[in-house]
Amino acid sequence: MRALLALLTLLPIGLVHATPIECTVGQNNTVLVTMAVPHPEHALVYGPNGVTVWLQTSTEFAHEQIANFGNLAQWEITPKTTGTVWVNGKATIQPVIRGKGKYHLYIAENTETEPDNTCFIECYFSIGEHNA
Repeated sequence: MRALLALLTLLPIGLVHATPIECTVGQNNTVLVTMAVPHPEHALVYGPNGVTVWLQTSTEFAHEQIANFGNLAQWEITPKTTGTVWVNGKATIQPVIRGKGKYHLYIAENTETEPDNTCFIECYFSIGEHNA
């Protein structure tokens, strides 16, 4: 029975998050992302400047694919980490961290739909601010 309850807590039901996530800012603005596995397969970051950086998406549009992302327990976002930003319909490669402010990491089974319609996890982190 205990195993069944543990399994049910990992299944997406409505608005329930599938797994916990934590973003910790360390030295040199490196963000350690710790996630329970399994977790959703696609990731993006909403920056404080309003720019969305796609990190892990379908192979035809992603800048960098991370092998077996859904089973990755830890992941680092550094000032050198880049992703895809769409500018006037063209994919461009840009850094994820682009200055001070609050960032929103969103990981979902489908990042192009409303959170009510997909299994997702998310966390927020601040760069260059004391309330990280």
